[in-house]
Amino acid sequence: MILVITNGFRAMRGKKVPKSTFDDFPILSAHAEARLDFALWREAYRRLGWDHRAVEFTLVESSDDWEQTGYRFQFYQRAFGNLEACARA
Repeated sequence: MILVITNGFRAMRGKKVPKSTFDDFPILSAHAEARLDFALWREAYRRLGWDHRAVEFTLVESSDDWEQTGYRFQFYQRAFGNLEACARA
């Protein structure tokens, strides 16, 4: 997500964002989603008293559709903004 933040600030200042950023974004976003999902499942397992090491990391498939990628990124932002509620759920 550092890529999104740094290039977002760059774009807000009127600077050009490299095309490679847009090409790599869906893959990097999917990886960030997978890591967040992994962390939330591990925390949920801990809270239930289950062995959190039983949770396996699985990659999320990236999307070629920019509308879908945007929707998934918004979902990621909301989940990341309220980790406590996500872990409880």
